[in-house]
Amino acid sequence: MKAALFLLFSCSVVLGQMPPRQPVPEVIRIEAQKATQVLMNRVVKGDIDAAFKHMNPKWKKIEARKNGGEAKLNRKFSEGFADLQAKGITLRATQSKFPSTAYEVDFGHQEQIVNGERIKVGVYKQWMVFVPTVSQVTAVDRGAVPPEIVEMRLDSFQIALCEKGKNDWTFIDGAHIKGAELRQLFPFLPKDEEKLGFPKRGGRVLKIGGKVPANVPGQGR
Repeated sequence: MKAALFLLFSCSVVLGQMPPRQPVPEVIRIEAQKATQVLMNRVVKGDIDAAFKHMNPKWKKIEARKNGGEAKLNRKFSEGFADLQAKGITLRATQSKFPSTAYEVDFGHQEQIVNGERIKVGVYKQWMVFVPTVSQVTAVDRGAVPPEIVEMRLDSFQIALCEKGKNDWTFIDGAHIKGAELRQLFPFLPKDEEKLGFPKRGGRVLKIGGKVPANVPGQGR
């Protein structure tokens, strides 16, 4: 059986097809959601270093190459956070939601003993879970007289990654990522972004100066 599975996976790779995956268990999705919430709680408290520290190592290398090295990438993170604060933009809270999209990723081969014989079996080595997040953000509209507090809702997601058999999650921010970029790490992901299943991204204004704007559906009418 293992030998047949190995042949099936190997043929899939040679033909450029996606090797078959198994559904990601609910317990793994829950672990990813919890780990995401822990990370976001730290970021809300101002620990921006947590986001950099727990960034997926392979993704960090890709981003570091784009930004002149890991030290410069870290500085870019810190400066970006400080710039938001200087502009009066504050992340008040973030809630992680139960993820509906998850994959087995990181296809490779592992040696296993089958019927006393050592063979290489095709396996996916990691879990990848798209964890939706809903954030409450406030900003100061300094163009208004007097300046007004603007309350916003932001929908985004974190890509949580973990080696199978462990509970040590790393993350990729999903706010602006494209499927083609993610396939740099995991080439067997669906090429169609709709099929890939990214969670909702976007934002809307909830209140301006304590009042609900007229263009917010279902509120203030």
